[in-house]
Amino acid sequence: TSPFIVQTVAAQSFPPYCRVEGDGVYGGILKIPVTFDIITFDQFQNPRYAGGLDLFDRFRVTFVAVDGIARNLDTHFSGNVTDDSSGRYHVSYATTASGTYT
Repeated sequence: TSPFIVQTVAAQSFPPYCRVEGDGVYGGILKIPVTFDIITFDQFQNPRYAGGLDLFDRFRVTFVAVDGIARNLDTHFSGNVTDDSSGRYHVSYATTASGTYT
């Protein structure tokens, strides 16, 4: 054993390894808020335990209709992303126009 203490931290978030979970991923009802979480991981698949994504470490939530056309967030959705400083981001949204979105 070493007499030294080594602290390792996760690298920047790597979107291909991040995942989403929660009921809001699968849809909702018009104008009724639903939620899901984004759980961040680094390029080595280590979970991130800190929030505060900076200029070089961002994510974008994009809603795309089943027909493959991205919809204008301001027109069809009202949403909010909350950073709880744990590497997990809470997303809540409500659709303002009916339709099938994924």
